Amino acid sequence: MKFIFIVNPISGKNGDKQPLIDSINARQGRFDVAVYLTKAPKDATQFVKDYCTEHPDEDVCFVACGGDGTLNEVVNGAAPFANAAVSAYPCGSGNDYIKYYGGKDYFLDIDAILEGTPCRVDVMQIGDRYAINATHFGFDSYVAAKFYEFRHKKNPYMSAVLYALIHGMKNHARIVADGEVFFDGDYSMCTICNGTHVGGSYKCAPLSSNHDGLLEMCLFKRISRIGLLTRMKSYERGTHLTDPRIKKYLVYGRAKDVDITVPKGFYISLDGEVIQEEHIVVHNLAGGLRFVVPKGAPIK
Repeated sequence: MKFIFIVNPISGKNGDKQPLIDSINARQGRFDVAVYLTKAPKDATQFVKDYCTEHPDEDVCFVACGGDGTLNEVVNGAAPFANAAVSAYPCGSGNDYIKYYGGKDYFLDIDAILEGTPCRVDVMQIGDRYAINATHFGFDSYVAAKFYEFRHKKNPYMSAVLYALIHGMKNHARIVADGEVFFDGDYSMCTICNGTHVGGSYKCAPLSSNHDGLLEMCLFKRISRIGLLTRMKSYERGTHLTDPRIKKYLVYGRAKDVDITVPKGFYISLDGEVIQEEHIVVHNLAGGLRFVVPKGAPIK
């Protein structure tokens, strides 16, 4: 298998990616490796698509070197192609998906990636877009949208959270899961995912399997700001499914297809990439993508 490391040169706090590039190139000869530096937003998606189109018979893994945004771009390029696999080298601001496999330490070992195991995983298809970890809307998507808008502030994440607490706590949605109404009313936040974590540390779907063909759906009905803040530790630890303080607010389920209707122009986050739509259908492609898990990382 050929490994092409897709490096986002501006991801993370340390913009100097030359040591990483040198480390990858030093493995040439022992492994079939190459490096591609992205030039602009969405460039990774286009590069992967073009490469797979030009090399349809080559077994190739594209390693996203950045955060969840870079991984999302690589997934969107690779998902339509049977010869493509994906992995991640975490050097960006968020690395939620790989927490499913025990966290970033396993993925910071380049040799472990190169000697890793390709595993079939589920991937979400939303129109012509794909997401590997989570689709979420409500409070979380407000944070994701405003984090980018406030990125030049001293503390963009806290600024985004404060904005979401003021403007993103009362939302309305109609959600139909596998043909049956899952929820229709006011809510504060909802996550639909194959992974286990969102927002850096929140274990929103502790029971999730990323290869069972089913999406995990976790919705919080409308809750006060204080009510949410006093329960966030439970949500972060992944104990919210059994927390009696949360039971009356929580709606949880599983489905293959989820149809979502929200107000026009509403923020919806796909692996942290924000779109504004009033209607989407999330279709889970069972085993739709190969993901290379580093050698030594736990495979569930």
